[in-house]
Amino acid sequence: MNTNLNGWTASHAKKAWNFFISTLAIMVSSVALHSYTVREGKCTVIVAESASALNASVPLVSTASSSTGLIFFILSITLRRSKSTYIKLIIVGLIVLTPPLLGYNRNWYIMDAKSTFSTDGRIFNCGGTLGKHCCVQFHNSTVMDEEKRAVVDILNSIECQFYMLIDLIRNSKNKQQSIDMRLLGNTIFKQSSHNSAVHEYILQLYSLSAMGLPPGSEDLATVYANRSAVMIHLWMYEDCIKEIDRAMNIAKNDLLKIKLFCRKARCLHALGLEGKEDVMRKAEALFNNVKNGPSGKTFADLMRRTKLSLDVPIKHKNLSVRDDKKSARVEDLHKKYIINDFSLVDVQYNEKYGRHLVAKRDINPGEIIFIEEPYMHCLDLVRGYTYCFHCLTTCLLTIPCDYCGWAMFCSEECKQQAWVKYHDLECAVYAFAKDNDVGDGVKRMAVKSIICAVREAGGVDQLRDELKAFDSCTDKLKGFVKDGKIQSSGFKSIYALSSNTSDKAEPIHKHNTIMILRALVRNTKYFGKKPGFEKTEELKKDDKVLFLGSLVYKLSKIFQLNSRIIPNGRDFCTSGLDARICENKQCCTTGLYIAPITSLLNHSCIPNVKMCFSNNYSVIVYAVQPIKKGSQLFDCYQQEFYEYNISPRQKHLEKTYNFNCDCKACKEKWDIVEYEVVSKKNLKKNAPEWRLADEYLQLIQAIHDKKIELSEKHIDILTRGIKKACQSLNQPSFMTTNLIRALNVVFRRLYGIEFMIPDKCNND
Repeated sequence: MNTNLNGWTASHAKKAWNFFISTLAIMVSSVALHSYTVREGKCTVIVAESASALNASVPLVSTASSSTGLIFFILSITLRRSKSTYIKLIIVGLIVLTPPLLGYNRNWYIMDAKSTFSTDGRIFNCGGTLGKHCCVQFHNSTVMDEEKRAVVDILNSIECQFYMLIDLIRNSKNKQQSIDMRLLGNTIFKQSSHNSAVHEYILQLYSLSAMGLPPGSEDLATVYANRSAVMIHLWMYEDCIKEIDRAMNIAKNDLLKIKLFCRKARCLHALGLEGKEDVMRKAEALFNNVKNGPSGKTFADLMRRTKLSLDVPIKHKNLSVRDDKKSARVEDLHKKYIINDFSLVDVQYNEKYGRHLVAKRDINPGEIIFIEEPYMHCLDLVRGYTYCFHCLTTCLLTIPCDYCGWAMFCSEECKQQAWVKYHDLECAVYAFAKDNDVGDGVKRMAVKSIICAVREAGGVDQLRDELKAFDSCTDKLKGFVKDGKIQSSGFKSIYALSSNTSDKAEPIHKHNTIMILRALVRNTKYFGKKPGFEKTEELKKDDKVLFLGSLVYKLSKIFQLNSRIIPNGRDFCTSGLDARICENKQCCTTGLYIAPITSLLNHSCIPNVKMCFSNNYSVIVYAVQPIKKGSQLFDCYQQEFYEYNISPRQKHLEKTYNFNCDCKACKEKWDIVEYEVVSKKNLKKNAPEWRLADEYLQLIQAIHDKKIELSEKHIDILTRGIKKACQSLNQPSFMTTNLIRALNVVFRRLYGIEFMIPDKCNND
């Protein structure tokens, strides 16, 4: 029976209740929305009238996708209502239920509704007509979704908008700065007191001077002539002749040519080669043109002294910057071990360690596990001047790129090869991306790898398609294992490495992305016709811009985490620091490199493997402790436990690599083990350690003091000592630590990169 209450019946009340529930269901799913939730490409877009409404709506939509939304939806459709309301509720229900049913990630990104953005090759334009603000939910099926969101963030940043408005400034050659460096080099060269560090500094000044000078200029010829003077000063006659010929090819000044001819004649005499008389005749012919000039008397004296020197026996043999014995030793090593042969290890994956390397059999200390050729390298812009920018060959007399002010090469051949492979674009792009921020080496690696990757794939579109297919593969070992064998897959192996950097490093990676992306947009043809973008809004319309920006951002993080240091190969610190302090501070590093398989080595403060950057520019990975079959291989990303206390070690790892180490040394807080503070008297308290000290300590001391000529037999001797120490001593132990230290020294001196500038010279 219906009850009438002031005109209301039970039927009216039920209709009102139905209307209330229906309205509430719609509100829960789309509070303050402008009735728009759109799927476009691989994202969900929500448009609202205001930012506050949008901020309130996004969590509610996510909530409505849960059980609460489901309950309201079921309640709604079970009640009677008009046909139009029923249709609305069905639409809302589909909006609410589809995302959770399909399992999409709920990563909402708030944008201005006037924004244009791209997803999976398709562009969605809010256009300002749907509402004032919108929200985008990117799903996990596109390439580098997380990086794309970061790039959109970056493009919306004030810093990016600022850089896009200002003109590009090319960091390139500086003639006046180059002349100043050459003059400073001349001043130091004329000083009476020289040693290897002074010789290196003089050559550094001359080479940095050459970097900033136009090709074929008289100033460049003068710099080459100055370097040839240093070479003959160091009794490096063959290198001197090379530099003289290089200077003569561009010199126009007769007085400079006379100097060079006289110097070349002396070098030919020192080497016992023919041709010095012919060279002196050329000098005489030029001298006849200037003998009556203001410099005639000076050059007449030079000619006289040179002719006299050609009759005097030479006391010093030709010297070289390279160690021929070491070069032969490394060559023999590579006949025995195949580069990129990883047959002693497997790549495995677990939740704790991610991808990592494990031993396929028992491995002894001192045993070489594999040798890997780096995928890419970059040299320090100041300290890397003595190495070839392209092939890494040690070279005191590098020649500059014709256009930029940082790339130096060992020969015209390497210069041309680099230009064809990557430097034609790198030269233009990095010139406008270069600055002095702390991530500069990482930035150059990112520029170089982008160029190589695009060319490796055949274009930007092809690279994007390849990476899309690569990302869709769910194999945890992709990029490192193919057909059951470990092998590098070129750029994809680099792309697959970890990019889990610390939040503290974000400003560097965002800045790198801005500078590189801006330079790519304005100085390459990657985006079709030169777009001439002036506003970041325009950049967000271009899918290629977002793709390459995402790739730059990702690579910046990858290189920060995975690149390793190229050692300087010297026995002294160029800043005058103690050798160990220099190594810890990395103040004399030559540059960075990245090798994908080596990068799979996880960290421990008590590593069981060590790396040696070899004299032929490959990475030797060898064992420093016994490794059982199935055990994981661990490297140390910083200083070992015996050099640094736990607190600075953990801080460095967290800041640089975004993790805390839980190795045994960290868990048990092992003490530093100092070689200098432990005496044999203290070791007598421990009989096993005393016996090892009595057997090996004298050898260890001789190795550190360079009192013996090292050979492979010393690796075998130290290997036996390490095995004894690991079996018989509680760790940490003095002898275990110092046997491993000595083994590292032996590997470095036998196979490692070495750079030698003579201490003695003609001033002595």
